[in-house]
Amino acid sequence: MPVVDEIAFLSPPIPLTRMALALVSNAASQLASWMAKKQGESRVTTLATATIATLVLLHLWDQTANRKKTKGIPGSGGLPWIGETLFYATSPRDFAEERFNKYGEIWLTNIIFTNVVFVTGREILDFVFANPEIFPNDMFAPLAEILEGFPGVQYGAEHRANRTLVLQTLTDRNLKNRLGTMVEQFEKHINNWALQDKTEIYTSTELIIVHFMIRMLMHVEDASEEMLKEFAHLFGEYGKAVFGLPIDLGNWSIRGRAFKARRRIQGFIEDIVVKRRAENIRKDDSLQLLIDYMDKETGQPRDCHYISNVAFVLFLAAIDTSTSLICSTVTELCKDSQARAKVVEECRSVWGSKTLSALSNDELHEGLRKLTYTDAAVREALRLNAPVGSTFRRVTQDCQIPGTDHVFPKGWMVALCLDRTGRLNSNFKDCETFIPERWLPGGDAEKHSNFRGDIIPFVKGIHMCPGRDFAITEAKVMVSLLALRDRWPEVVRWPSAYLDKPAKYARDGMELKVF
Repeated sequence: MPVVDEIAFLSPPIPLTRMALALVSNAASQLASWMAKKQGESRVTTLATATIATLVLLHLWDQTANRKKTKGIPGSGGLPWIGETLFYATSPRDFAEERFNKYGEIWLTNIIFTNVVFVTGREILDFVFANPEIFPNDMFAPLAEILEGFPGVQYGAEHRANRTLVLQTLTDRNLKNRLGTMVEQFEKHINNWALQDKTEIYTSTELIIVHFMIRMLMHVEDASEEMLKEFAHLFGEYGKAVFGLPIDLGNWSIRGRAFKARRRIQGFIEDIVVKRRAENIRKDDSLQLLIDYMDKETGQPRDCHYISNVAFVLFLAAIDTSTSLICSTVTELCKDSQARAKVVEECRSVWGSKTLSALSNDELHEGLRKLTYTDAAVREALRLNAPVGSTFRRVTQDCQIPGTDHVFPKGWMVALCLDRTGRLNSNFKDCETFIPERWLPGGDAEKHSNFRGDIIPFVKGIHMCPGRDFAITEAKVMVSLLALRDRWPEVVRWPSAYLDKPAKYARDGMELKVF
């Protein structure tokens, strides 16, 4: 049985009855009065003593109530009130990994004054994702504010409308028509990498994705090189605030600069939409798909701000996860010489002596479909390095945790650890080893195809990432371009640790020498 920490578990102030409050306050006052009489303390000291006594009594009261509610879930609440916030903020993945190894697949903690139950495993995650009415994605209000328009923080008609519009740009036909642009942008940057002594792959790949997403959304005439550089800077400013402190002090704060950056980007997009509609201009890009889309309920096109909101969501949602997946795949292939040799051999066999930039979209689409081993390598990288490490849901009613005697108490948060689910010995033999063959036809993970089963790299249910296939295609294009060069890149410096920003990211980067 997992060991429960001796350190008391402290929850945030849960709704107390008037009687409980009265009893606690009275007890604290009596204690403070007694100490003041006995020791002749000042009023300030008396007030401080009463406050501390009240906190201690509340702490003990909550500890008993919480242990009873959860029916003995193991874990530790850490320090009074702040819980284990500092440990979690330092490295969320390492924090969770250490405690999973200590407590098992279910454990509790306290983060930012909030009780959180961390869980992993297919049965529990499927249960939570299948019941969004019980476990809504109820984010911290300031975070939901800065993520305005993101389908991941929406429900009901608003969520369906936004998700439908995003999917218009991610259809297989539209993605197929953008493969030439993808290859062009990726190849241009990789050629620049080869001119340098070393390249930090995470920041460099992120820049590629930003440039490609802009090119995919807007015609080249609308997106100059200067604008690409400005957008890359603005997205960087915005990204810093997604999990930053919710303090808005105008341009003096990260959050203030993030809102300014978002307004600048959306304003640029809205100007293009207005001009195209006024002058009846049509372009072959994803923005045109958004402009042409008719609302099914009203039969009218969407307004400019709505379109710019969806375009912005499309940008930002693709950057972190795509960067993480591409870099994780390259990293795993750099580690495993045998898998790398098979990928290089397959890519050279499929593509031959042709350069990818010389192929049509149809030829690129057909070639990527034939890269079965490369596809398996990307899936295996996803299993070991899920771009979305964890996601949080709020509990709206008490309910039993499937397969256990424990209970999710109402008002608590549940942390669904997606990356851990793909690395359970109960699901995968040699779970910590990179084995692409398990994803080939007849492999021991064939039942997990289409991301159903025991790996959940892009969340599940109504908030599943709509761009999952798009990210995999990007990874296969990057691997193909590297495999067709004279030599596979050499690692100059390996990452020392990983963090979430929000996708998995090397803390100090990873440097490659590209030939």
